[in-house]
Amino acid sequence: MAGPALSPRERRILAALETDLRREQDLDYALRTMMLPRDGLTGRVLERCARLQTDWLVLLAACGLGLGSIVLQVRTTATVTVLCLLWTLTVLLAVARSVGRRRRRRD
Repeated sequence: MAGPALSPRERRILAALETDLRREQDLDYALRTMMLPRDGLTGRVLERCARLQTDWLVLLAACGLGLGSIVLQVRTTATVTVLCLLWTLTVLLAVARSVGRRRRRRD
């Protein structure tokens, strides 16, 4: 510690406070593990995306490339829209997968 040491009286008060706080089981568990809560839709989506196989992302990217070559020849609004949606889905899944995996490693 950078500051002066605690006096015996201050140490007793600190010990009493720590004892009282440890009696709160939920708080004690949260402080010991320091985990972020995983409730809500975002936590569930990230958890599922973290388990997404790389094969699916490669398949989506390959379909996007194939659809891109079709778009270059056909050039209609529908094909461009589908290509944009496919690539958006691919990128979002890849980002969600990396965030979910990072979150799993941290826990």
